[in-house]
Amino acid sequence: MFEGHSTDGSAELARSLGAIIIPTDTGNEVNDNIFTDIKNNCWKQSVADWVIVCDMDEFVYHPNFVAYLETIKDSTIIIPINYEMFSDVFPTTQGQIYEEVNMGFPYDKGSGTKFFLFKPREITSMNYSHGCHSASPEGNVSVNLDTEIIAMHFKHLSLEYVTNQRKYLWTRMSETNKRNGWGWHVGLPSKVTEDYINNNKSRLIKVI
Repeated sequence: MFEGHSTDGSAELARSLGAIIIPTDTGNEVNDNIFTDIKNNCWKQSVADWVIVCDMDEFVYHPNFVAYLETIKDSTIIIPINYEMFSDVFPTTQGQIYEEVNMGFPYDKGSGTKFFLFKPREITSMNYSHGCHSASPEGNVSVNLDTEIIAMHFKHLSLEYVTNQRKYLWTRMSETNKRNGWGWHVGLPSKVTEDYINNNKSRLIKVI
């Protein structure tokens, strides 16, 4: 886990579960140049069969994950079905988050297409773009879009949570991000966020 100035206890939790924590100096800023560089390079020494490269609020899921991956023979990259998850109240996190927050809708193709899962011994470079919603992989590239694996983005965990989180992130937004328009949605008025949530409630389905 690459950790930069977090205050939510995620690093401590990850460490207690056996994760290796790598402190990362971001200047306490949201800087997508740094984040993209990490994702493009953090996996390159891995000798694992598969790697997952994702953010802390993203959850890649299959009920029989390892067994399912063993059936994937020809593909070197798997693009899961991506869902944006919603909840009216912040979860208690006493169990698995997807047990409490199981309603969402699939991202539109393109904006929600993420190259989360791939074989590091077959792929030489991912070349993620800023935000990592697109990539230009190199190496033995064989993309699997017909998958049972899903990826859930737990971002809208109550209006209050989203509003407070975005206000906080905006105070940390780097000049690099502002200049390039990266993370622009963080600066949107809370009314825009509220309308977005309300307008999409009719699209929600049970994901798990």
